[in-house]
Amino acid sequence: MKNFEFLFAAYAVIWILLGGYFFRLNNKLNQISHRLDQLEAQKVDKGKS
Repeated sequence: MKNFEFLFAAYAVIWILLGGYFFRLNNKLNQISHRLDQLEAQKVDKGKS
């Protein structure tokens, strides 16, 4: 039965790491999206002047 404890622990670690990875990926995607919005706003402002 001890093998099942190691299996569960490894499974839990993998899911925690995947969750952290997706959380970080989502944050980066939001940063890129925000930066893209800023660049588009600058482009529009330059076109008006």
